[in-house]
Amino acid sequence: MMHKHFVYLLLFVFFSLTARAETAAPHIVEPESELTLNQALNLAITYNPELSAYLADINAKQGLALQASLLPNPQLQASASNFGNSKFKGFDGKVITLGLSQLIELGGKRPARSKAAQLDQQLAIRRYENKRLTLMAQTAEAFIRLLAAQKNVELQQNLLKLSKNVAHIADVQVRVGNVSPLQATKARISLSSAQIALRQAQRQLQNSRKQLAVFWGNSSPHFSLATGRLEQIQALPELSTLLKQLDNNLDLKQSLTEINKRRANIDVEKSKAIPDVTLNISGNNYVNRDDYNINAGFSIELPVFDRNQGNIQSATHGLAQANAQYSATLARIQTELKNSYQALNTAWQELHILKDDVIPNAEQAFKSAQKGYQVGEFNFLTVLDAQRTLFRVKSQYLNALTAYHLNSIRIEKLLGHQLESRTNNLPGSL
Repeated sequence: MMHKHFVYLLLFVFFSLTARAETAAPHIVEPESELTLNQALNLAITYNPELSAYLADINAKQGLALQASLLPNPQLQASASNFGNSKFKGFDGKVITLGLSQLIELGGKRPARSKAAQLDQQLAIRRYENKRLTLMAQTAEAFIRLLAAQKNVELQQNLLKLSKNVAHIADVQVRVGNVSPLQATKARISLSSAQIALRQAQRQLQNSRKQLAVFWGNSSPHFSLATGRLEQIQALPELSTLLKQLDNNLDLKQSLTEINKRRANIDVEKSKAIPDVTLNISGNNYVNRDDYNINAGFSIELPVFDRNQGNIQSATHGLAQANAQYSATLARIQTELKNSYQALNTAWQELHILKDDVIPNAEQAFKSAQKGYQVGEFNFLTVLDAQRTLFRVKSQYLNALTAYHLNSIRIEKLLGHQLESRTNNLPGSL
């Protein structure tokens, strides 16, 4: 018997653990090697827990919309009189009463209530769409920062390679007696600085990978490389053209839905000012006489004092508040669009100046300084300064590319769609 109970206990524990495993967090299917932007967006949309909460809110509002469309239930009344007293006879004897009443809603209460509930559900959908777009924008921004971190590691690796080469040249020049040992010491200091910068870039790269993966709830990302071209950019449209496309902004759509809901709330409160009618029909069965009668009537509330004027006033001010919030939202979005466009335009111009002029000249200056140092035309400080200048402008180029894409994403979020004509490609200069 004890053996049987022990088996039952093991089975209970097994099925309990199985049930817990089924309700645990979903298994995240993440690429093991390369990760594209589309894959990152799909992972965030699929596994982000906060987005799931917004979906649950939509389903809850759907149930409330269904409830608001239903008719009120009829009521059944039953009573019995004089069953404990046999002295009463005839019409004063035992009586069984059955009654039925039905509330008749007047003033369009049910349609108004149903419309308000449907708009509440639509508002929940707007909030979900807004959260989804925000999540996609945040994921895309994190992906861009990860691409920039990868490029920065490559940049620092190239800097370290050149620093090693310069240090080697300095050591050779010291051995042959062309320069003082002090220059070799400065070269080794520069090499150490490049090594530190590379380690810092590598740490930042690991942090950027984790910051991206957190959007789909993974604290230990599996992918090893984010793939994408930071150098791919597009010609800028006119700001006036973008301002005309703000109708698709999800914040504005949500504000408009809120306005419509507040209007529906006014209709609901106005409908409550019209009293409802309750119809009644009942019958009395006189047991001793084997007789019955039927009664019919109605009841209605007299709106003498309470005409729901307070709730109507509150709903009216709620509409005014929603209109004011819409105006404030529109002004905020227009300002954000103008600021992001200005930053985008600045990055665009900086990219062209750096690519077409600054970086080629800096590369040529470094090559000339390096060759001149080998033949004794320049001192070591000239080489070091040229090297620092070259990698400073390349870092500026990387920062400008990052700023360009981040501001493009912000503008796309404000517009509710992707910028058109991604056709102009700027060849990579890193």
